Amino acid sequence: MTTPSPGPTGTALMKATEVAFVASQSDESGGVYSGRLLNNKRDGNGVLTWRVTANGPADPVRTQVVHGSAQIRPPPPQVPEGEGECSYDGEWRDGMMHGSGVYRWPDGTTYVGNWRNGKRHGEGLWHRTDGGWFEGIYLDNKWKSGTWHDPDGAQMTYAESWVWNAETSSYQVQGRGVHRRKKVVGGKYGVWDTVYDGDWAGGLMHGRGTLKSLETGEGRIRGL
Repeated sequence: MTTPSPGPTGTALMKATEVAFVASQSDESGGVYSGRLLNNKRDGNGVLTWRVTANGPADPVRTQVVHGSAQIRPPPPQVPEGEGECSYDGEWRDGMMHGSGVYRWPDGTTYVGNWRNGKRHGEGLWHRTDGGWFEGIYLDNKWKSGTWHDPDGAQMTYAESWVWNAETSSYQVQGRGVHRRKKVVGGKYGVWDTVYDGDWAGGLMHGRGTLKSLETGEGRIRGL
């Protein structure tokens, strides 16, 4: 039977070639992890919390909202700026977030969904504190397909393919997509007023599709 090497305090589950701990552990960044360890790496279920400071690690992705009558470019899922406590509560594998889990940023923004090798990957829900949210499929930390809901609830956009534009720091609809817009009635948003269902390129309505006014019931085809 293998003798556990010095490390975090906890209950050891010993096997012939590996040692697993359920323990509390402080990492090099000052974060605190409570959960399962395998060979001194986070593995299984656990919770990691750490503080973000003004001079701390920053996410290279920044938010930039671009508005336009035919451009749908919602902000990206990024690490919100500010100081405070971040946390991840979920599954780990080989020291990385892997499986399902909940990630919280200092401002209250949350991601609930799947992870692979430390990145958002698979089905997930990203919810901002201003009310905007995205639900769909992630691929290597970025939106792949799914629906974006504007913070004010006035617009909703589904895309079979979201493409990240590094120049504008925003997402763009590419390929097939559906965009819905609500009408303002008495200073409030009412029912869906217009719906475009068709082709997109670079965040613009481009190709073949149907643009309908739900108020009049009329529609017309836009295309090449």
